[in-house]
Amino acid sequence: MTQKKIAELFELHRSVITMHLNNIFESGEIDEKMVSSIMELTTQHIANFEKMQSNPIKFYNLICNKNNVFVPFRQLKIPL
Repeated sequence: MTQKKIAELFELHRSVITMHLNNIFESGEIDEKMVSSIMELTTQHIANFEKMQSNPIKFYNLICNKNNVFVPFRQLKIPL
């Protein structure tokens, strides 16, 4: 999920999500390399519709737990 989508999910501005994620990563609570990856999003070029362009977008493998703390999906304990 991108920062933009996380912000939409929690009805917050993306800058708030960025700040919280940066705090989490800087504190060492979660290793950014373990929960994020950069993927190329290919779209039609704006000026030349015959060309395609690629933009790198960072995706996060995070979810907010019951205490409103971001955790990696694999660490989330879901009762069955």
